Amino acid sequence: MARLRDGLGLHWRAPRKEDHRHNLAWASGCETLMEGHWRQAPRLLDIMDEDPVWWQRGVVVIRTGVNNFGKESLDLLAEDPDSPVAMGQMNACVKAIRQTIELIRGRHPDTRFVLVGIYNNVHWPGYFSKFQSSRAQQNIAAGLDHFDKGLQALVRQDPGRRAFFDDRAWFERLWGGRGDDGRPAYRPVDLGLGWRVTNSEGDDPRNAVLANGHAGLVWNVLWVQSLVSLMRTSFGMDIPPVSDDEARAFVAKSLASPPPP
Repeated sequence: MARLRDGLGLHWRAPRKEDHRHNLAWASGCETLMEGHWRQAPRLLDIMDEDPVWWQRGVVVIRTGVNNFGKESLDLLAEDPDSPVAMGQMNACVKAIRQTIELIRGRHPDTRFVLVGIYNNVHWPGYFSKFQSSRAQQNIAAGLDHFDKGLQALVRQDPGRRAFFDDRAWFERLWGGRGDDGRPAYRPVDLGLGWRVTNSEGDDPRNAVLANGHAGLVWNVLWVQSLVSLMRTSFGMDIPPVSDDEARAFVAKSLASPPPP
Protein backbone atom coordinates (compact mmCIF):
# COMPACT_ATOMS: atom_id res chain seq x y z
CA MET A 1 0.00 0.00 0.00
CA ALA A 2 2.82 2.41 0.84
CA ARG A 3 4.54 1.73 -2.48
CA LEU A 4 1.27 2.32 -4.36
CA ARG A 5 0.64 5.65 -2.65
CA ASP A 6 4.25 6.68 -3.22
CA GLY A 7 3.80 5.95 -6.90
CA LEU A 8 0.73 8.20 -6.99
CA GLY A 9 2.64 11.00 -5.29
CA LEU A 10 0.56 10.79 -2.13
CA HIS A 11 1.89 11.23 1.38
CA TRP A 12 1.98 8.03 3.35
CA ARG A 13 3.00 7.30 6.89
CA ALA A 14 5.06 4.13 6.87
CA PRO A 15 5.35 1.75 8.51
CA ARG A 16 1.87 1.66 9.95
CA LYS A 17 2.03 2.40 13.65
CA GLU A 18 -0.32 1.96 16.56
CA ASP A 19 1.43 4.26 19.02
CA HIS A 20 2.50 7.89 18.64
CA ARG A 21 1.90 9.59 15.29
CA HIS A 22 5.27 11.31 15.26
CA ASN A 23 7.23 8.13 15.98
CA LEU A 24 8.68 7.16 12.61
CA ALA A 25 11.21 4.74 14.10
CA TRP A 26 11.79 1.47 12.29
CA ALA A 27 13.97 -1.45 13.34
CA SER A 28 16.60 -1.02 10.67
CA GLY A 29 19.75 1.01 10.12
CA CYS A 30 20.82 4.61 9.58
CA GLU A 31 20.23 4.28 5.85
CA THR A 32 16.45 4.26 6.39
CA LEU A 33 16.59 7.85 7.59
CA MET A 34 16.85 9.06 4.00
CA GLU A 35 16.79 6.06 1.68
CA GLY A 36 14.87 2.92 0.84
CA HIS A 37 11.24 2.15 1.35
CA TRP A 38 10.72 3.73 4.77
CA ARG A 39 12.59 7.05 4.34
CA GLN A 40 11.85 8.15 7.88
CA ALA A 41 13.02 11.75 7.53
CA PRO A 42 10.99 12.65 4.41
CA ARG A 43 7.90 11.02 5.90
CA LEU A 44 8.33 12.93 9.15
CA LEU A 45 8.75 16.10 7.11
CA ASP A 46 5.36 15.48 5.48
CA ILE A 47 3.80 15.44 8.94
CA MET A 48 5.70 18.54 10.06
CA ASP A 49 4.53 20.45 6.98
CA GLU A 50 0.93 20.02 8.11
CA ASP A 51 1.50 22.36 11.07
CA PRO A 52 4.77 24.30 10.72
CA VAL A 53 3.85 26.80 13.45
CA TRP A 54 3.37 24.00 16.00
CA TRP A 55 6.70 22.49 14.99
CA GLN A 56 8.51 25.71 15.81
CA ARG A 57 8.28 24.37 19.36
CA GLY A 58 9.12 20.81 18.36
CA VAL A 59 12.20 18.65 18.87
CA VAL A 60 13.34 15.82 16.59
CA VAL A 61 15.13 12.99 18.40
CA ILE A 62 17.47 10.89 16.25
CA ARG A 63 18.66 7.65 17.79
CA THR A 64 20.16 5.09 15.44
CA GLY A 65 23.30 3.09 14.68
CA VAL A 66 23.10 -0.07 16.79
CA ASN A 67 21.81 -2.14 13.88
CA ASN A 68 24.66 -0.87 11.69
CA PHE A 69 27.75 -1.23 13.87
CA GLY A 70 26.55 -2.18 17.37
CA LYS A 71 26.24 -5.93 16.87
CA GLU A 72 28.55 -7.97 14.63
CA SER A 73 30.90 -5.01 14.25
CA LEU A 74 31.69 -5.16 17.96
CA ASP A 75 33.80 -8.23 17.18
CA LEU A 76 35.81 -6.12 14.74
CA LEU A 77 36.22 -3.27 17.19
CA ALA A 78 37.28 -5.63 19.97
CA GLU A 79 40.29 -6.55 17.83
CA ASP A 80 40.89 -3.16 16.24
CA PRO A 81 39.28 0.07 17.51
CA ASP A 82 40.03 1.63 14.11
CA SER A 83 38.47 -1.19 12.10
CA PRO A 84 37.99 0.19 8.56
CA VAL A 85 34.68 -1.66 8.21
CA ALA A 86 33.25 -0.27 11.45
CA MET A 87 34.61 3.21 10.77
CA GLY A 88 32.94 3.19 7.36
CA GLN A 89 29.63 2.18 8.91
CA MET A 90 29.87 4.95 11.49
CA ASN A 91 30.80 7.58 8.92
CA ALA A 92 27.83 6.56 6.77
CA CYS A 93 25.52 6.93 9.76
CA VAL A 94 26.83 10.38 10.65
CA LYS A 95 26.36 11.40 7.00
CA ALA A 96 22.73 10.17 7.01
CA ILE A 97 22.03 12.08 10.23
CA ARG A 98 23.60 15.25 8.80
CA GLN A 99 21.46 14.92 5.66
CA THR A 100 18.37 14.42 7.81
CA ILE A 101 19.06 17.62 9.73
CA GLU A 102 19.68 19.55 6.53
CA LEU A 103 16.48 18.23 4.95
CA ILE A 104 14.27 19.19 7.88
CA ARG A 105 15.98 22.52 8.51
CA GLY A 106 15.43 23.43 4.86
CA ARG A 107 11.70 23.79 5.51
CA HIS A 108 11.66 24.15 9.30
CA PRO A 109 14.66 26.30 10.22
CA ASP A 110 13.73 26.59 13.90
CA THR A 111 13.59 22.86 14.54
CA ARG A 112 15.72 21.58 17.40
CA PHE A 113 17.44 18.20 17.41
CA VAL A 114 18.63 15.77 20.05
CA LEU A 115 21.29 13.46 18.64
CA VAL A 116 21.60 10.32 20.75
CA GLY A 117 25.02 8.72 21.03
CA ILE A 118 25.53 5.02 20.44
CA TYR A 119 24.62 2.53 23.13
CA ASN A 120 27.39 0.08 23.95
CA ASN A 121 25.82 -3.27 23.20
CA VAL A 122 28.38 -5.16 25.29
CA HIS A 123 25.94 -4.44 28.14
CA TRP A 124 23.16 -6.43 26.46
CA PRO A 125 22.66 -9.64 28.48
CA GLY A 126 22.91 -11.68 25.29
CA TYR A 127 26.55 -10.60 24.97
CA PHE A 128 27.64 -11.19 28.58
CA SER A 129 29.72 -14.21 27.60
CA LYS A 130 31.63 -12.21 24.98
CA PHE A 131 34.36 -9.56 25.16
CA GLN A 132 35.58 -10.74 28.57
CA SER A 133 38.88 -8.91 28.67
CA SER A 134 39.89 -5.38 29.54
CA ARG A 135 41.53 -5.00 26.12
CA ALA A 136 38.36 -5.89 24.26
CA GLN A 137 36.30 -3.51 26.42
CA GLN A 138 38.74 -0.64 25.92
CA ASN A 139 38.97 -1.22 22.18
CA ILE A 140 35.21 -1.26 21.73
CA ALA A 141 34.75 1.89 23.80
CA ALA A 142 37.47 3.68 21.85
CA GLY A 143 35.96 2.59 18.54
CA LEU A 144 32.46 3.74 19.46
CA ASP A 145 33.89 7.12 20.43
CA HIS A 146 34.34 7.78 16.72
CA PHE A 147 30.58 7.85 16.15
CA ASP A 148 29.81 9.95 19.21
CA LYS A 149 32.48 12.47 18.23
CA GLY A 150 30.85 12.73 14.82
CA LEU A 151 27.52 13.58 16.42
CA GLN A 152 29.15 16.03 18.82
CA ALA A 153 30.71 17.79 15.85
CA LEU A 154 27.24 18.22 14.33
CA VAL A 155 25.98 19.65 17.61
CA ARG A 156 28.81 22.19 17.77
CA GLN A 157 27.68 23.59 14.42
CA ASP A 158 24.47 24.87 16.03
CA PRO A 159 24.63 24.38 19.82
CA GLY A 160 21.53 26.45 20.54
CA ARG A 161 19.31 24.11 18.54
CA ARG A 162 21.17 20.81 18.76
CA ALA A 163 22.05 18.71 21.79
CA PHE A 164 23.94 15.46 22.34
CA PHE A 165 22.55 12.70 24.57
CA ASP A 166 25.40 10.52 25.84
CA ASP A 167 23.67 7.13 25.89
CA ARG A 168 26.71 5.20 27.08
CA ALA A 169 27.34 7.51 30.01
CA TRP A 170 23.63 7.46 30.87
CA PHE A 171 23.51 3.66 31.12
CA GLU A 172 26.74 3.37 33.08
CA ARG A 173 25.63 6.04 35.52
CA LEU A 174 22.63 3.88 36.42
CA TRP A 175 23.64 0.24 36.01
CA GLY A 176 27.41 0.53 35.91
CA GLY A 177 29.34 -1.74 33.58
CA ARG A 178 31.83 -4.58 33.38
CA GLY A 179 34.76 -5.14 35.69
CA ASP A 180 38.45 -4.83 34.89
CA ASP A 181 38.38 -8.41 33.61
CA GLY A 182 35.57 -7.66 31.18
CA ARG A 183 33.04 -9.72 33.13
CA PRO A 184 29.61 -8.34 34.14
CA ALA A 185 29.78 -6.22 37.29
CA TYR A 186 26.51 -4.35 37.10
CA ARG A 187 24.66 -2.83 40.02
CA PRO A 188 20.87 -2.79 40.42
CA VAL A 189 18.66 0.28 40.19
CA ASP A 190 16.26 0.89 43.06
CA LEU A 191 13.20 3.05 42.37
CA GLY A 192 11.90 2.66 45.89
CA LEU A 193 9.10 0.27 44.94
CA GLY A 194 10.28 -2.61 47.10
CA TRP A 195 12.26 -4.35 44.38
CA ARG A 196 15.35 -3.62 42.31
CA VAL A 197 15.91 -3.57 38.56
CA THR A 198 18.93 -5.54 37.37
CA ASN A 199 20.63 -5.52 34.00
CA SER A 200 19.01 -8.77 33.01
CA GLU A 201 16.60 -9.94 30.32
CA GLY A 202 12.94 -10.88 30.72
CA ASP A 203 9.47 -9.36 30.60
CA ASP A 204 9.20 -8.95 34.36
CA PRO A 205 9.84 -5.23 35.13
CA ARG A 206 12.65 -6.19 37.50
CA ASN A 207 14.67 -6.81 34.33
CA ALA A 208 16.13 -3.77 32.61
CA VAL A 209 15.75 -5.48 29.22
CA LEU A 210 12.72 -7.22 27.74
CA ALA A 211 12.87 -10.81 26.56
CA ASN A 212 13.01 -9.56 22.96
CA GLY A 213 16.18 -7.58 23.68
CA HIS A 214 14.63 -4.11 23.76
CA ALA A 215 14.65 -1.68 26.66
CA GLY A 216 12.13 -2.46 29.39
CA LEU A 217 9.64 -0.38 31.34
CA VAL A 218 11.97 1.11 33.95
CA TRP A 219 14.73 1.71 31.42
CA ASN A 220 12.35 3.71 29.20
CA VAL A 221 10.87 5.74 32.05
CA LEU A 222 14.30 6.75 33.33
CA TRP A 223 15.51 7.48 29.80
CA VAL A 224 12.60 9.83 29.14
CA GLN A 225 13.27 11.53 32.47
CA SER A 226 16.82 12.28 31.35
CA LEU A 227 15.73 13.32 27.85
CA VAL A 228 13.32 15.91 29.28
CA SER A 229 16.05 17.21 31.54
CA LEU A 230 18.41 17.57 28.58
CA MET A 231 15.84 19.50 26.53
CA ARG A 232 15.17 21.84 29.44
CA THR A 233 18.83 22.63 30.01
CA SER A 234 20.01 22.65 26.38
CA PHE A 235 17.09 24.45 24.77
CA GLY A 236 15.59 26.33 27.72
CA MET A 237 12.26 24.66 27.03
CA ASP A 238 9.47 25.44 29.46
CA ILE A 239 8.33 21.88 30.00
CA PRO A 240 7.91 20.32 33.43
CA PRO A 241 10.65 17.94 34.54
CA VAL A 242 9.87 14.30 35.26
CA SER A 243 10.48 14.01 38.98
CA ASP A 244 11.63 10.83 40.70
CA ASP A 245 8.22 10.63 42.36
CA GLU A 246 6.45 10.89 39.00
CA ALA A 247 8.69 8.24 37.46
CA ARG A 248 8.08 5.92 40.40
CA ALA A 249 4.31 6.52 40.28
CA PHE A 250 4.20 5.88 36.52
CA VAL A 251 5.95 2.53 36.89
CA ALA A 252 3.68 1.53 39.79
CA LYS A 253 0.54 2.53 37.88
CA SER A 254 1.65 0.71 34.72
CA LEU A 255 2.12 -2.50 36.67
CA ALA A 256 -1.30 -2.12 38.27
CA SER A 257 -3.09 -1.51 34.95
CA PRO A 258 -4.82 -4.41 33.21
CA PRO A 259 -3.24 -5.60 29.96
CA PRO A 260 -4.67 -4.13 26.73
CA PRO A 261 -7.33 -6.19 24.93
